[in-house]
Order: sequence, then structure tokens, then C-alpha cells
Amino acid sequence: MEIFHPLKIGDLIAKTIMKNHEVFASYTTDLGLEGLLYLYDASQNNEYLNHVLKVWDFRESQNSASLNLNMLFTCLHFETFLRTGDSKYISSFQNDAEKWMASVPRDQDGAVCYRIRPELKRIFIDMLQGYAVFMARAGWLGNKEKFFNECVTQYKIFRKILRNPETGLWHQGRNWGQNPGAISPGHWNRGQGWVLRGMVDSLDYLPPGSSYFSSIKTILDEFAADLIKYQDPRGMWHQLTDHQESYPETSGTAFFVHYLYKAFHRGWLTRNPYLSVAENGLNALMGFVQKDGTVMNTSHGTGPLTEIEGYLHRPSIPGDPHAAGTMLMACAGPYLARDPKTF
Repeated sequence: MEIFHPLKIGDLIAKTIMKNHEVFASYTTDLGLEGLLYLYDASQNNEYLNHVLKVWDFRESQNSASLNLNMLFTCLHFETFLRTGDSKYISSFQNDAEKWMASVPRDQDGAVCYRIRPELKRIFIDMLQGYAVFMARAGWLGNKEKFFNECVTQYKIFRKILRNPETGLWHQGRNWGQNPGAISPGHWNRGQGWVLRGMVDSLDYLPPGSSYFSSIKTILDEFAADLIKYQDPRGMWHQLTDHQESYPETSGTAFFVHYLYKAFHRGWLTRNPYLSVAENGLNALMGFVQKDGTVMNTSHGTGPLTEIEGYLHRPSIPGDPHAAGTMLMACAGPYLARDPKTF
């Protein structure tokens, strides 16, 4: 790669996604499409938006365009609405939020649990961010405080359970092994990315000046200050964030870059030190993209594990489906001064 220009490299990655628009929803697929929308925000290249709209045309033709509450780590419906203003994408959003909040299983602490085998009371940070952001957006659409309250309450509950006070990082989950109440060991890098994503995206929709906003902002300040301690001299974060002997990992680093840039542009994090942290991370990431747009060093997906070795030895497969969307978000990071809600 001769020139590390984020929009040029983003276009290489985007082409790996835009080979086919006849794709059904999955969270990694939709994360990639969300990345295309952020690249569209950054470049104003309609090719990226048009591809997402073609995907929607295909899904509508297949009667598969409705929300799936089991899959909401990302929400392409809302992201597309922001760029088009077309309310058809969120026509059921309020009802779905009501349904999700009323039906989601909860554990003894009130934490929302994984919907599959709810009797196990399994919680994990991947789901937290999707749920919390969905609630914040539902509150913003309908100006309903119960949704704002639910977003903030869940972050407070999960923080109490999963944050390690010694590192400031978060464990991935609880109750995923054979021992009831067991916390997953270590601090999986992409998991930290999900945590940061939920905080920053929620702040976009919580009422400024409200107690809801200040609560999440306080948690963000704490987490961001702890997170940047673990950036390596090259600019990367590693597969286990606080284990420098683990491999430099791209999807978590890309999440950090995007959301540190976003929080800086929104005025929620200070220029010093966060802008240079994000810039160094972006520069480092560009070296992990092959000439054909394949992203390297992305952790294969996993639910919460019971042994730290499982995270340390989690394979990295070239072009892992978690890679493209997160990297596109990182490539768009320097250009996020505008808020999609104002387009």
C-alpha cells in the first residue's frame, strides 16, 4: 500500500462488501453495510448509499426486511433512516422498543439477558450496546423518558457487574460456563469496542443537559481514560486488550478509532489526548489492509468464554466478516464532524 489515505483504503474495503447486494440480514453483514453508510457520510460518494438501498430492495422483495430482535447488535433500519429520512425503515421502531423492553429476560440484578435459553440468565456486552442504543433512539423518536432511563440503567448495571476496577476494562459476560455466576476472564478487544460503541451512540440520542446524558458521559470519560492506557506504541490495541503479548487486533482497534473520533467531534472528549490516540490508531490500522481490500488480524467471533486461553488463541482469519464494517467506520472517523441526524 503506497499511500495510507483512509478514504482510498476504505474504498478498497467497500468493494469487498459491494460484490453482491442480494444478501439477507445477519449482524456481520449489516455491520458491513453500516460501515458503508459511514463511508458515505465521509465521502458523499452515492455508490455506497445506493448499494445499501439495493440491499433493502432485495430484502423487501423477499419479505425479509423486518426487524429481528434476536440480532440487534447493529440496526441497519435506523442507520438507513438517518441517511434517507424515509420513515418506512423505522415504521415499527417504537412498537419494537416497547415489545423488546417488556419481553427481554432479565437476571437477578435487572440486567437484560440473551434471548436464547433465557433460563440461563446469560449477559454479555455485545448485546448491551445494541439494546441500550435501541432504547436511546426510541426515546429520541418519541421523547419518552422510560426509554432513556432503560438505556442508562442497563449501562449502570452492566458496569457494576462486568467492569474490572483494576484495569478499567470490561469482561465479556456472566453465566456462560458451567459455574453459575461466573464472569468470563480477561478483556476481549472487540468486546471493549462494543462497550465504547454503546456509550457514544447512546449519547447521540440522550437529551443534552439531562441526568441521563451526564450519567453515560461520566461512564464514557472513565472508560476512555482507562482504554487508552493499553494502546501500543504502533497505535494498536491487542486481542486481549491488556495483554501486549497477544496479537494486535483490528476490529476492536477500529471501533476505538471510530468512536474516539466521534466523541471528539461531538465535543464529548478532549483534543488532548484523544485526537492523537485516534489518529495513531487509524494510521496503524491502514497497514493491516491488503491490496485487494482484505483486512487482516481480526478476531474470529465468540461468545463469552470460560478460559483466558480461549481468547489468547482465538484465530484471526483474513477477511473475517467482522472486519470490513468496523474498518470502514475507522476510515470514516476523521470526517465525522457532521451529525447524520442533520443531513
